[in-house]
Amino acid sequence: MSIERLLQHFAGDQPMTILDLGCGKGKLVDWLSAQGHDAWGCDFAGSSVSDFEADLAADDRLRPIQPQPYRLPFDDGMFDCVVSSQVLEHVKDHESTFREIHRVLKPHGISLHTFPSRHVFIEPHVKVPLASVVRNRAWLHFWAWAGIRNPYQAGKPAADVARLNYDYLHAHTHYLTREQLLRHAKRFFVAAFREDIFFLPGAEETKQRSLKKRLFVLLGGDRLRIRLYGTFVMRALYLRKQPPSD
Repeated sequence: MSIERLLQHFAGDQPMTILDLGCGKGKLVDWLSAQGHDAWGCDFAGSSVSDFEADLAADDRLRPIQPQPYRLPFDDGMFDCVVSSQVLEHVKDHESTFREIHRVLKPHGISLHTFPSRHVFIEPHVKVPLASVVRNRAWLHFWAWAGIRNPYQAGKPAADVARLNYDYLHAHTHYLTREQLLRHAKRFFVAAFREDIFFLPGAEETKQRSLKKRLFVLLGGDRLRIRLYGTFVMRALYLRKQPPSD
């Protein structure tokens, strides 16, 4: 599902000032700009979980995040909306991240985040089953021995793959429970999980629906289908900033 469809669902069709948090090389920023939005992006330069490069900062719309203390490189109240795709599973300090999102949003601004579930069957970065929750060396070595590799590990010995996956998962992923995420988010926002957005009708999905979507559509009951998809595939977190009361 495209960010544009999410924005239309939650905010209508009007042009907005949008921040892509974890923008990489800025492809989504370029696309949102082409759709008429005032789009900006930020990411960590030189991070192994990002393809953001230091020279991208020459484009003022793509800016490096200050890591210590953590701060987004934008003024207070600048954005109507902050979005991210497959970013929250990498965040180590969710409270600081949500605080900064809150700071750069305008009053009544919204924030939309899609990311893999903590119980996703295939961890999307290392491609190992259940590695979002089972990440000990024996488990990772078994799957490396069985031939499981991500695209960057082709041809590497099993011991090297297991070590790389162990180091990556422990250093660069942080899969929180639903309750933990909501507890952090609700300190700053009205917050809710909205996995129903993955089942919004769309012409492209009517013609060609993914195998996962077809599987979950066969399940009975909208509420059950949405809950299972959010538990075992992808999550969607919706945040809304409330202005201070007078």
